[in-house]
Amino acid sequence: MIRRATFTAALIGLLSSAAAAFVLSAHRWPQPSTTVYYGLLSDPYASAFASAAGEWTSRSVFQFNAQASAIGPCSASGPLGLGNGANFGTTTCDGTGFGDSDLAVTETVYDGNTGFLLAAAITFNTAQSWSVYDGPLQASIDFRRVALHELGHFLGLEHETNVPAIMNPDISDLDRLQDDDINGAAALYVPLGAATLVAPAETLVNTARPLYQWNAAPGSSWYRFYLHGTAGTVSDSWYSASNLGCGAGSGTCSLDPGFNLQDGIYSWWIMSWNYVKAGPWSTRSDFTVAAAVVGPGATTLSAPTGTATTPRPTFTWSAVAGSTWYQLWLASPSGAISQTWYRASDAGCASGTGMCQITPSRDLSNGSWSFAVETWSPAGSGSWSAPQVFVVSTPLLTPPATTLIAPLGLITTTSPTFQWNAIATSTWYQLYLSPPSGGPVATWYRASDVGCASGTGACSVNLPSPLSSGSYRFWVQTWNSNGAGPWSAPGNFNVP
Repeated sequence: MIRRATFTAALIGLLSSAAAAFVLSAHRWPQPSTTVYYGLLSDPYASAFASAAGEWTSRSVFQFNAQASAIGPCSASGPLGLGNGANFGTTTCDGTGFGDSDLAVTETVYDGNTGFLLAAAITFNTAQSWSVYDGPLQASIDFRRVALHELGHFLGLEHETNVPAIMNPDISDLDRLQDDDINGAAALYVPLGAATLVAPAETLVNTARPLYQWNAAPGSSWYRFYLHGTAGTVSDSWYSASNLGCGAGSGTCSLDPGFNLQDGIYSWWIMSWNYVKAGPWSTRSDFTVAAAVVGPGATTLSAPTGTATTPRPTFTWSAVAGSTWYQLWLASPSGAISQTWYRASDAGCASGTGMCQITPSRDLSNGSWSFAVETWSPAGSGSWSAPQVFVVSTPLLTPPATTLIAPLGLITTTSPTFQWNAIATSTWYQLYLSPPSGGPVATWYRASDVGCASGTGACSVNLPSPLSSGSYRFWVQTWNSNGAGPWSAPGNFNVP
């Protein structure tokens, strides 16, 4: 599956700032780095290409491992004929000719299942007049700024027409990356975080119109508010961060959605979003509205609470005089909700005194659950209890921890092989490396990619770039379809 992006030679002036900015491809590399080969280029173009790749690496979150190897853009050994290389040509790798104004074309191959890029290729139009220079455009085309633009496509950016950017579809006097280009790379490879709910949370409220508050997620310009009640979805609406008092991406967002709630138990979530992509949902929060009760009073929940080590914990609550039925509301870790009515006699509390108890007829999955109980009598629905959270923790078939083999201690190479013992039930491994400076790097590897698909022996991997001198620490985490296993003990080593 190939996509193409073309850079044309029309000259344009600088654009004024606009609300929209960088444009992202639907496809990106699985991690913020990749290798690009430029060895078929001769100087001054080889040096200019390496300089352009270095500018992306030094100024953005994306890291180009630029290598002067003689691998071209159209490599028979690469996915669908692309080889992560750059060179001049009269046609692109798919055989398409250049238009009269075309300067270069970037072609990429992506995995149709994951959407991740597999390979890329940059072909510069041989028919154009090329040179290398800085500053305003001249009669010939500056190779470096075109390479800078094409490398933007290489990492996953599309054309931008609203603000000054190297990623504009037409060449201009711009010869260096702009803030918009740098921010676009960050939007592709730095995840948008989740909001943290503040209130109402696991409480009983005596107002039918509570105020919803959460801590802002940096970078989020919009929020999706989802509220679920005992009768189903109550609200699923979008709100601008600026209208919630948290447009700067910090502080507390506050929402009054403008409607009253019936008495009952509710769950709500918030999803972060900006005009680039959606962030994750927050964790769920539950609360109870008890503003106008006509039936029996509220019960008090007893168990389960804390951590339950059985998949079928017994639910217990205090009996309420006059209540002949009780409704058990149960929310799973995924947000699925069940509501079941029980006669007081079935729960062992028909007298209206003592404790009621019910044991579910099915296993509960591991994770955080929430439950509440509503009373009822012939007079009508009574009060809901305040919700109570508990965690089910029973043994899972997730893989155990691995043990590290190398590198450990003082090593003599800047390109060590990372090795750890294979785990029979682990299909993926995450390598987490903490360098002496800069942020840590976390990379996932299939067991088959690190030579231990059989689940025996040692797993081995080499990083794409040499390590600088200093002290390092690393860990490896196991994973299979049941979930993540524990991290290994840390391994420490020093690069001379």
